[in-house]
Amino acid sequence: MQKDEVIKDDRRKRFFIALEGKEAHLKYRMKDENTIEYFSTFVPEEYRGKPYARELVECGLNYARENHLKVIATCPYVKKFISKNEEEYKDLTIESSSCLNP
Repeated sequence: MQKDEVIKDDRRKRFFIALEGKEAHLKYRMKDENTIEYFSTFVPEEYRGKPYARELVECGLNYARENHLKVIATCPYVKKFISKNEEEYKDLTIESSSCLNP
């Protein structure tokens, strides 16, 4: 299966995949210059069960790694993804409890 194009939208602070007039997205916010928080993953209902959320999260985590950022995962999907792929991504994360202000 071919991967979909994930686009980083700095203005709206999200990574997204265009889906025939709709979009799947991973929202983020910069907590400081070294820390990015991923707080929301969304895939339209009719596209769930396909790898869109995984592709978005992989792209977001790879972006963090390439830019030497630590990740706060407050989105349940992102937390679950990291725990399932701990060896590959655990070095990027810091606990969400250290994130006191949304």
